[in-house]
Amino acid sequence: MCARVLLITGPPGVGKTTALRSVFERLSANGVVVEGFFTQEDRPQGGGSRVGFTLSTWDGAHQAQLAHANLTSPVQVGRYGVDVRNMDDFSKYLVPPTSKEKRVGSVFLVDEVGKMECAASSLFCKRMEALLSTAGCVVVATVAQHGGGLVAKVKKWPGVEIIEVGIANRAVLPQHLADWVTTQLLDSGSAVV
Repeated sequence: MCARVLLITGPPGVGKTTALRSVFERLSANGVVVEGFFTQEDRPQGGGSRVGFTLSTWDGAHQAQLAHANLTSPVQVGRYGVDVRNMDDFSKYLVPPTSKEKRVGSVFLVDEVGKMECAASSLFCKRMEALLSTAGCVVVATVAQHGGGLVAKVKKWPGVEIIEVGIANRAVLPQHLADWVTTQLLDSGSAVV
């Protein structure tokens, strides 16, 4: 048996990360412990073009640079150098519970399964696959609209549900996603506030 998995996809800038951040706020307000991380764009003060990306845990306690236009790295995605060490380090936030921990109903929100994350870290890919293979976990992740490797693989994962985000559904999506997580937790026998 695998984790219960819902993927959110859509074009860049449509609101996938925004929707997931709203889901985190709704779940945590109801006492649900959320694990995982999100990626946010870095822009110069006062606005302007994106210069990079920062990884952050949902509680904001840990942050690290994922990529930057001025970073020299053996891994380049577009114009960005990717910090492999930081991506590997953040993969620790995707460790599913062991059978001894018995954390039934663990909720993981992951932003994102994309080209940059997958190119930077084979550890990220391994941990993501292990997480998706863990019964009792509930996973909601954003995923690139196009791509091979893990991006394509997660879309074909057994039992996965996929929602495409667009202008028509992005306003109602956070509540729909929070309701989906709550239903999965109730179905697994977890206590939900």
